[in-house]
Amino acid sequence: MYIRTRVLKGKVIFCRDEKVLYEVAIQAIKEFEDYEKIYDEYLQDVARG
Repeated sequence: MYIRTRVLKGKVIFCRDEKVLYEVAIQAIKEFEDYEKIYDEYLQDVARG
């Protein structure tokens, strides 16, 4: 999931099907929004050591 959101920040160089690209992007964003709180808590715990 983290990788998908990082990929979304990149530049599209080649795309066969723009509709599928946007569907995957929207799904990745929705999944990350669901997971974001847990991810942020994890990062805070790691920062605390």
